Amino acid sequence: MRMLSGEEEEGAEVVVRTAPELEEEGEVQIVAALAAGAEGWIDEAWTALARAGAAAIPADEALVVEVEEALDAGAEAARRLLLEEVLPRVFHERILTRP
Repeated sequence: MRMLSGEEEEGAEVVVRTAPELEEEGEVQIVAALAAGAEGWIDEAWTALARAGAAAIPADEALVVEVEEALDAGAEAARRLLLEEVLPRVFHERILTRP
């Protein structure tokens, strides 16, 4: 939620720090990659994206490509993709699948 409330750096720190604990979830790794990329933490972003590709619950391949392109384009592109597309979709899907 910090990512959406204007506390992007703090939110990115939390996501990047905890993402390795959830390495089986590709979607979490995508969020971590974009959060890191949005803050300019390129090494962390590419590491998280690599975990997304190897996750037991993989991320959508088209989304992985889109994230690669955003990371290549820079921090603002990563931030835009994260805040405008990925986070709203992830939150929506997670809410719909809650018991």
